[in-house]
Amino acid sequence: MRRVHFQCIKCGSKNSRKTVAVDHKEPVVEVTGKADFNTYISRLFCGIKGLQILCKVCHDAKSKEENRQRRIHKKGKV
Repeated sequence: MRRVHFQCIKCGSKNSRKTVAVDHKEPVVEVTGKADFNTYISRLFCGIKGLQILCKVCHDAKSKEENRQRRIHKKGKV
């Protein structure tokens, strides 16, 4: 059986399927937190062109940054 490796779109590392995440290019929940239900659904079910492969490290960093931006918007700093 052949091993398949997936390349992270951000850092270029090659990973097994257990160490990658399929990520939405556009966050499903906007960082401003101001999206209607239809926008949420269209982002959630975006199709393959709206997805990307990221290693766990890059995915965690992207998610952390998006959450940081949401907290800033929630506090009204932007």
